[in-house]
Amino acid sequence: MQYQVPTGSTPQASTTLPKQKPVVNGNSGSRTALSGAAAEREQLHKRYLELHKSLKQMREYVVTESKKLPALKSKIGDWRREITKCMGQLTTDKNKNKTPMGQIQNVLIESLKYSQPSIDLAPYLISYAPPSTPLQMSGPFVYLYNIFTKAIVRQFISESSGGHKQADSVGVIAVALIANTNFKVGGTIPLIDILLAKFHVTCPILWGIYGPHNSVAGRERIGWWKEDGHWVPEQRHIERITGLASGFSALSLRDFSKSKNENPFPNTNYWHAMAVIVNTPAQKITPTHFIALKGLIDGYVQRFVGFYGYAAIALLRTAMVDFPARAKSTGDKSLSQAADTIVVLKEVLKRDLKLTLD
Repeated sequence: MQYQVPTGSTPQASTTLPKQKPVVNGNSGSRTALSGAAAEREQLHKRYLELHKSLKQMREYVVTESKKLPALKSKIGDWRREITKCMGQLTTDKNKNKTPMGQIQNVLIESLKYSQPSIDLAPYLISYAPPSTPLQMSGPFVYLYNIFTKAIVRQFISESSGGHKQADSVGVIAVALIANTNFKVGGTIPLIDILLAKFHVTCPILWGIYGPHNSVAGRERIGWWKEDGHWVPEQRHIERITGLASGFSALSLRDFSKSKNENPFPNTNYWHAMAVIVNTPAQKITPTHFIALKGLIDGYVQRFVGFYGYAAIALLRTAMVDFPARAKSTGDKSLSQAADTIVVLKEVLKRDLKLTLD
């Protein structure tokens, strides 16, 4: 069954789990529906990888040009360190996080006062149509915004041991600042694609990009990281993907029903990530699919069901019953072991949330 994003994404008034599980075909469409075409996913992924490369060039340009301006020469480095420091101070205590969040916001607002060097934002927009005319924005701001998004990803990875609560704290700060109208192109278009470019590099499987673990090309496609020229150990790979997937959930499952700002990363993105994983052909499934799936689900079930109700239950059943069964049918021992992590999680949900998916 090919799952697509169901029409509508408004959160329900309650996140209480339904007691019964109906059959849902999941085929109602929307503008963000799954295309099902691997070529389209590859093309989109390539665009984000190109954007990621251009961000490196942008950083070099802004730093070089800022050194020519006395008013900016020393500030760029101070601002960068301030953002990095504040991101490292985030905890699971929302009240304590208000201070570092405010400091990051102040740095970004301060940087907007410097119009030179300037950056044309059109090349940095993928999710949204760029303006018909070049739109210049403060180079120092774009540079620091990129530092901020880089720190978001780094926190998701480094705090993987803290589980979904730690990831959620980072997600709150990230989405709140990305949704801030002061930091949008023309006050309306969020620069979410700068963050997504980093996710495409580090966790491409969330967009249906994958490859075998036993080849160099496959590992590169799946986001298996290298440090000092060597692949990180398997356990570190598991920790990285778990943290990134949990962080993706924290970003995409936010409730903006009471916010004056528009959600920069709607929950349809979460559905899409789940769907591209469970729609993977049995022969193409890898252990990383299950690592990412566990990170997406663990700690976020009630929120997901709050958005999609019975449709969420149906997709969860596919993800936690049918998908592991397909993987096990391949006879691959390592794949079967990876699938077992989802089977165990299913039993945990049954115990803790009284959610029966069998």
